[in-house]
Amino acid sequence: MPKILVVDDNNNAKICMERILKRQGYDVLSASDAQEAVKLIKAHEFDVVVADLVMEHDKAGLDILNAAKEKNELTEIIIITAYKNILPDAAFELGKKGIFALIEKDDENPYDLLCAKVKDAIQKKHIKSTSKQNFLKNILYGAGSVMDILAVSQSELQKFYHPDSSNESLSKYFKKVDD
Repeated sequence: MPKILVVDDNNNAKICMERILKRQGYDVLSASDAQEAVKLIKAHEFDVVVADLVMEHDKAGLDILNAAKEKNELTEIIIITAYKNILPDAAFELGKKGIFALIEKDDENPYDLLCAKVKDAIQKKHIKSTSKQNFLKNILYGAGSVMDILAVSQSELQKFYHPDSSNESLSKYFKKVDD
């Protein structure tokens, strides 16, 4: 069952989102501020984080986004806000940081939109996770062109897939490819 974190300092909005998402079959935890949310992020693995943008300070939503992406880059982030006047600047900054969606609380049907976006975000996370796993399997089982790009030998691949070995992992090679 996908796990969702809902963060909002407006208790009514938080409870409403939590109930709606639980009815959709999700495992939902909630927090009332960025500090509490960051603690939950450190303690749990979430598929999606739904966070208000402005809470105890103007960048609270960004703090939550950063903590979630630092813990697991595959976690999808949905930001909600009631502040239309900060949307253009915030949308640009949030987009650069990799949010999945930005929802205005005063949209015609914000909770319907939230449910649709959460469902889409979970599907996207599943696809990204599966793609990453398939990429690693292809490396191990003979994707010669990828091995050439990484310039590693079969023995180095074995070291990566046997973490109890005292040898180095391939993380340094993946970083080179990403750079």
